[in-house]
Amino acid sequence: MTNLKIFLSLVLFMAASKVWAQEFYRYKNADGQIMMDGMIPAEYVSGGYDVRRKLTAVRL
Repeated sequence: MTNLKIFLSLVLFMAASKVWAQEFYRYKNADGQIMMDGMIPAEYVSGGYDVRRKLTAVRL
């Protein structure tokens, strides 16, 4: 019974780790161009930004 619990726990862990959300920030830079990146430079925070999420699948 213990082996079954360990096996099921490992299967659930692997399934949960295959997909995660990655955040992207959309903002306007100093030239007025719309940028999208995984981080936003501090000087552009006051100008406003949008947060986008993308689900990413990972192959094991």
